[in-house]
Amino acid sequence: IHHRPEKGEDEGKEVIECLTADTGKELWKYAYESDFRDPYGYNNGPRCSPLLTEQFCFTFGAQGKLYCLNIKDGTLVWHRDCLEEFDVPPGFFGVGATPILEGNKLIVMVGGKPDSGMVAFDAKTGKTLWHNVGKDVWNGTSTGWERLPVYKWRGNEKISSYSSPIAVTIHGKRHLLCLMRQGLVSLDPEDGSLNFKYWFRSMINDSVNAARPVVIDDKIFLSAAYQVGSALLQVEPNGKSYKELWRDPTNMLTHWSTTIHHDGYLYGFSGRHERGATMRCVRLSDGKVMWETDGAAPVIDKIKRNSLTGQFQWIDSGKTAPYPLYGRG
Repeated sequence: IHHRPEKGEDEGKEVIECLTADTGKELWKYAYESDFRDPYGYNNGPRCSPLLTEQFCFTFGAQGKLYCLNIKDGTLVWHRDCLEEFDVPPGFFGVGATPILEGNKLIVMVGGKPDSGMVAFDAKTGKTLWHNVGKDVWNGTSTGWERLPVYKWRGNEKISSYSSPIAVTIHGKRHLLCLMRQGLVSLDPEDGSLNFKYWFRSMINDSVNAARPVVIDDKIFLSAAYQVGSALLQVEPNGKSYKELWRDPTNMLTHWSTTIHHDGYLYGFSGRHERGATMRCVRLSDGKVMWETDGAAPVIDKIKRNSLTGQFQWIDSGKTAPYPLYGRG
């Protein structure tokens, strides 16, 4: 468990704990200082999930502190202060993209300047193996924006997003797919070299990409809120280029939850906020919206919770449901 207590001896620290699954008994704990404060007043993290192997527990805190602990006893193996080492501009909500493992490499969306948006570390030692994505990738890229058709790098850009990278095989070639703040990049996970890029971001400055890419065979589905919409790309057999099969600014605008694919259809929540968002089904082949529903949002105003029992009660019928009450996901 990677968390940040608001009270007690570890107040304000980021804490990594190992507990027994059956009783919750603490087996080990590791804590470190963090002074991150969310600039928008949301909780202060952490936001990434721990990454576990038979040997190690990897965590990436809201302040960009990357830790590798021995999974048996919680002792420190190595750590890196990514924000300091890679000159990372402040994110809107701190760090929030969970690292992944690819072979012996820990792949991390660091977001550093000028070209360390993505960094690969040796999983056992923490040594930097390669870094890429930043000015060299995005400067001069076509945006499709009427007011700024070609992007000119300024030097103070945020590079990272809240979309965790994924590693996939397409046409027999491994691709590291990373939906950065500016858009999608495909990297060779061995050396970090660029396969291709695709501009995919909002013209609104206070915006983020958060949903992960969805891969279906040789196709990549992308979606984001803030008036971005969605797109479907098809990777060419050479692995270095793609075709844009379709793009639609209105059919699916996922925010934090990633769309899922099933039998040629995409299912996801479209909308930036809980209220006003809908669950939609979109046909993969052409992006057509097949159906949508408002889900449980209209019901929220019709229930109340008993503070003593935790039960939810429908005001109209008096029927109750135990806590937790699962709704829109």
